[in-house]
Amino acid sequence: MQEKSAMMQQIESIPALMKEIDEGLKKTAYRFTNRLGGRTYTKIILTGCGDSYCAALAAKFAFLQFTGMDAEAATVIELARVYERRHLVGNGHHMVVIVSNSGTVSRVIELAKRIRSMGGFVVAVTGNETSGLSQYADAVIKLEIPPFVYAPGVRSYCGCLCALYQMAISLGEYDGTLGSEKAGKIRAEITKLPDRMTSYLADWEIQADTYARKIKNASGYELVGSGSQYASACFGSAKSLETTGKPSIAQNTEDWFHMNFFIRDVYHMAVILIVNEAEGSVSRAEELIGVAEEMGRPLLCITDSEVLKAKEKLLTPGTQYEVLHALVQYLPAAMVFSNIGDMMGEVYFRAGKDHWAACAGGATIVNSKEIVLE
Repeated sequence: MQEKSAMMQQIESIPALMKEIDEGLKKTAYRFTNRLGGRTYTKIILTGCGDSYCAALAAKFAFLQFTGMDAEAATVIELARVYERRHLVGNGHHMVVIVSNSGTVSRVIELAKRIRSMGGFVVAVTGNETSGLSQYADAVIKLEIPPFVYAPGVRSYCGCLCALYQMAISLGEYDGTLGSEKAGKIRAEITKLPDRMTSYLADWEIQADTYARKIKNASGYELVGSGSQYASACFGSAKSLETTGKPSIAQNTEDWFHMNFFIRDVYHMAVILIVNEAEGSVSRAEELIGVAEEMGRPLLCITDSEVLKAKEKLLTPGTQYEVLHALVQYLPAAMVFSNIGDMMGEVYFRAGKDHWAACAGGATIVNSKEIVLE
């Protein structure tokens, strides 16, 4: 039997990883809020680069739902180079959460330095407590992700998501938005997810392989979603680029009609739509499915809905809390692109050679010039 690819091995390890890090992250999040010392925060700004930004986009909705704070997800480059002081630190009641597994990316370190110089409050969510990011953070949420076979990051994304969600729950208890009983129920729902995901994995692998064979020769890929599932779409688009190297775009469900609808290569631009039954954009997703299929666009719908109709549909487990779907629905899309990359014989990240040699050792992201604005 042929050994599964490194990325597929990462994907299959996710339920076990979630179980392994669950208790530790609960305790870490509790210790974090316990050390806030009664200080009040009115706004949380979440950021990161690449996959970490996708995690910030997804978690924004958890902070909006579980806490009394306003929550915003913004790119690191905007926060470091564009935002003014009043938007970053407010009157001292803003919390800036910077997500970076390595903690060594130039731009996140630059941002942490800028926030600290303004007297703001920086939280680093990172796997590296001695990194440049951690050095300039007021608090560190440590990611304990055991080493694994190298591939485009799926385990690191899972770890970041889980950490941010536990942080949101603890902050909700801290500011009184969540009572301890409800917070306990949300945590229990997260704890149950790995076993539920495991029961779906075998079917996902079959369906992901089948769909991958249908779209392996596509000219490009669109990942579409709304709310926290737009974050899953962004993550899927990143995995598409890293594995296949083909053009890929993430789009929200509404703007697909305003822009992507007009792509000329109708039969060869594949669409993966990610939607859950409880979200408010389901009716728009139904319209998108109808229009795309009528056009002849290859489309796969990843959803927990039994009633949502699509010619190609991959079912995921539902959850009691709509915002938790982002902890699940990124995986099937990652499976699809893992399979396509294997079928193409592509090497992850183009192996950092030839035209892409500039990225060797992460040089393009860790050696960028830092400019710390006042």
